[in-house]
This record gives sequence, C-alpha cells and structure tokens, in this order.
Amino acid sequence: MSTFASRLSSPRFVRKLSWISAFVLFAGVIAFAIAYFGGSTDKTDVRAATNEPLPTKTVPTVPLDKRARQVAGRFVVTAVTRQDLKTAWGITHPELKTGYTYKQWLTGNIPVPFYPAKSIDAASFKVEESHANEVVLDLLILPKKGAVEPAQAFFVSLKSVGKGKQKRWLVTSFIPHGGSSTAVPNAGQ
Repeated sequence: MSTFASRLSSPRFVRKLSWISAFVLFAGVIAFAIAYFGGSTDKTDVRAATNEPLPTKTVPTVPLDKRARQVAGRFVVTAVTRQDLKTAWGITHPELKTGYTYKQWLTGNIPVPFYPAKSIDAASFKVEESHANEVVLDLLILPKKGAVEPAQAFFVSLKSVGKGKQKRWLVTSFIPHGGSSTAVPNAGQ
C-alpha cells in the first residue's frame, strides 16, 4: 500500500475528516436556516440613512359629519354624567369597552372621566381632525356659575362603523388633555 493510501486510512485522518465533515454540515444547516427563515428583521430604508423623508400616506380631510358631533354630545350626556349607561354602551366602540362586560359597564365604573350633570352649563366642540371614517374633537365642558367643578377639556375620538345608510359613529376614546381647550365656549351648542 502506498504512503498516501495508508494516511487516508489512518484513524487520526478519519477522525479529522469526521470533525471537518461535521463542521461543514453544521455551517450548511445554519446557512440554510438563515436563508429560509430570514436573517435580520432590520429592513432599513436607504432613504432614511440619507435624511430623505419617507413617503407618508395622508388621509383626506372631510367636513365634520353632523352625526359624529351628535354622538359625541350624547356620549357626554349619557356616559360622562353616568345618567344613561345603557345608551352609552350602544354608542361606545369596542376599543373603549375592551375588558368590560355590559354588566360591568352599567355599574358606572368605566374608562371615562365623570362630570356631574348638575354642574354642566354648556359643552363646546372644535374639530381637530375629520376624515371619512375617523373624527377627533376638542371638547370643552363649562360648569354652571357657582359649580365646584372647573371647566374641563377632553379629546373625543370617534370611528364610523357600517356603510351607507347603516353607517353610524361610535366613541373610541374620551381623554382629558392637560392644556387649555381650543374649543370656543358655547360654539358647539
């Protein structure tokens, strides 16, 4: 047998060849997994690296649907004052009711700030955003003269559900805001 053939059949060479084969197999499995399942989730846009603005999709502004404004007003009278929680449930979007059953909602322990009805003199609305299916209003609740409660400002968000004659507006959020309201007193009555 030749020297070359004896080296190929030596136990030391076979062991090295086994280790090299295992390493190549392992590297192949890793390469396949990266190629098949994807490598990095970092999908950086080249324009972002060049300070070029990314394109944005703008939603067209439309005149405020008077039905959205009416639902916001009814929400104040029913949910905020806690006077008709049954009706409030029906005009509240599922996003705002998340985590509440109908029975829990009727207890009045709801994710909506309370303002006593007896203290409300007026409520004014200013349109912040108005789109075909979403509306955001800036609401200012004004107290009656001598009421203990101060004027309070809120952002009221609504979404439409349904289409055509079945379209209706539901309140998705009712959030107090820290600054002063831009709604003009008595403008929304």
